[in-house]
Amino acid sequence: MNVKRAELIVSEIEALDTEGWRRLWAHRRSADMLDEYLTALCITRFWCFMRYGLYFRNMAHYYPPLHGAEGLAGFLQYWHRSEPPYDAVNTKVVLIAREHCKTQEAMAYTLWSWVRDTDVRALIRGYSDPKAQEILAGIRDQVDRNDAFRARFSWVRPKTTKNGRRVRWSEHSIALDSEVVGRRTFSAEAVGIGADPTGGHYELGYYDDYEVRQNANSEPLREQMISQWKSDNPMFEGQYRRLLVGTPWARNGMLNQIRKRIKEFENHDYDVMVVPAEIEVFPKPFAGQDAVLQDDRRTFRCQSAGFPTVEGDLVYCQARIQFYSPVVKDVVTEIREVEWNDGSHFRVNRAIPAALGQPMQWSVLGRKPAAPNRRTFDSVDLPPEKGSIARKSLYKERRDQGSYIYSCQMMIDPTDKESAAFNQDQIGRFTWNEVKDDSDQKYWFRACDFASARKTSAFTSIMTAFLNRKGIHIVHIAHGNLSVTDILLELFLGETRVWDYGGQLKWTSLEKAHIESTLNELLKEQIEADPYEYFKRMRGLSRLYRRPYSDMAEEVFAGGRRVPLRRRVVNRGNWESKVQRILSLQPAFERGFIRLLKGIQHETLFLEQVDAFNPDAVGSFDMLDTLADIYRESHAPRFTAEEKPGEVRNEFEQMMRNALFKNRLRRASEMTGW
Repeated sequence: MNVKRAELIVSEIEALDTEGWRRLWAHRRSADMLDEYLTALCITRFWCFMRYGLYFRNMAHYYPPLHGAEGLAGFLQYWHRSEPPYDAVNTKVVLIAREHCKTQEAMAYTLWSWVRDTDVRALIRGYSDPKAQEILAGIRDQVDRNDAFRARFSWVRPKTTKNGRRVRWSEHSIALDSEVVGRRTFSAEAVGIGADPTGGHYELGYYDDYEVRQNANSEPLREQMISQWKSDNPMFEGQYRRLLVGTPWARNGMLNQIRKRIKEFENHDYDVMVVPAEIEVFPKPFAGQDAVLQDDRRTFRCQSAGFPTVEGDLVYCQARIQFYSPVVKDVVTEIREVEWNDGSHFRVNRAIPAALGQPMQWSVLGRKPAAPNRRTFDSVDLPPEKGSIARKSLYKERRDQGSYIYSCQMMIDPTDKESAAFNQDQIGRFTWNEVKDDSDQKYWFRACDFASARKTSAFTSIMTAFLNRKGIHIVHIAHGNLSVTDILLELFLGETRVWDYGGQLKWTSLEKAHIESTLNELLKEQIEADPYEYFKRMRGLSRLYRRPYSDMAEEVFAGGRRVPLRRRVVNRGNWESKVQRILSLQPAFERGFIRLLKGIQHETLFLEQVDAFNPDAVGSFDMLDTLADIYRESHAPRFTAEEKPGEVRNEFEQMMRNALFKNRLRRASEMTGW
């Protein structure tokens, strides 16, 4: 059955009136005619194909509002924009939370394309060959082993030779029977990033698990992934369709760029469907302190709550109820899922323990799972019931994954403000024209952070900043895998920059690393005596400035001025982690005390680290670690500024002193019994 015949059958059947349907049911071949009508529906409507032609026995996994004709199935069936101006597109991107059956539906779409036209050639690409072959194996199993599919769509079958032998399929390619005589290419080929298929001219491209943790967090692999996406363009022809399915892994990843239409994908033409695991239904939660627990220990009466019952209800929302526990002698919070409500009552899915009395306060959040047949807001996973599948707890997943991974993989928003420790919008900007004539005293500091330190080089972050009453002003950042000579050159260039603005470095903080001993030795014995002679005899180019060291020496140190560096070795000890050090910056960010010079080198990378950092994040965050050193060194008790009579100290230091004074008062009151 071809598409035109299927559309004709569907239109004629659906045009029948009551009498026409009565005559159809009375016909002796009514069963065959209705079965043919169902086949025609499967050919013309993708959601019907999924329900009755492919996954009939597994429909408990699919939630119709999400996966049905008004959701993902409709998005895949009609290749035009889902928003005005509704024009046709050749590329569609599906970003849905993990474990929401997006891969199974995309595989079904590939099969549906063959049901409508077996001549369609498909390219399946994953991040690696094994992953792409795994997807192709799932499609191949449906053609080979799904008896219902084979019986209803008998024309989708393996290609055979003239003598009736089946053409052999491989792990990376399959061949279907086609009406094109003499075609030697395969119907589908599966390859990974960096691999080339045997032929071009594809009508369908299916990309799944294209972005993964490895290539999303690595700049070279990320560039290779984006380059592969672009280089595949010439392989598609005509009215092709290109489908990309996945979940973001990082803020700078390809999928997040596509979602936000930025950087490499700013001017690309495509349509995107984004479905997070949680959907906001009500703008704010319902809360109160007047709940009364009923005898069934599941129903709560909230007399003045005014719960919605017409346009929406609270079913599947999360209920948080606080009780006083006589067992632990403290307040406990019971988390449940709402399963019913009216205007003044709501009932939860699990009973409250008998040891707890009446609730102290309650709240019902205004969010629901995007697929409540698979997820729940209860604090525990729910076992399968009759006709349903097990439901995983989103509450547990957020706790186990960490807020950043959860925001990427489940909320499809790697820039979720709830997962970030800092907000880059709170960073102030300044220009030199704004501060050069400022009469405020500037106290200059610099910090160096070394990672993977060796005797000859180290991955280094060097930051120069000054402190005044308005906060910490970052004026220069050097970052990268630098040689020892480059690190030393940057230290002295920083000193000369401070001279240019009429200041003097209080000190340079060096992290205690293996390379620090080498730096100290060179600083003491050679460079401070005559930096001009040291850099003049150095050969090669600076990695930072791409200029010969000898030229830099002529330009900067030709005056022969001695440059003494007052330095401190920062020994952080084993008792404090990097996360704790960086988190100490939070008050400074929130009060706007971190300011950044406009157009500073490595500004983008610094802001990316600010956005990406959270207590659960994995990464070096060396720039933030360096800033934390400057912040703590500049506010340490050993730092004393020259005070003038009646001079007002900087605002932040005064706030710290007040806090310390109040803390001493509190401790004194605890000891004396005030």
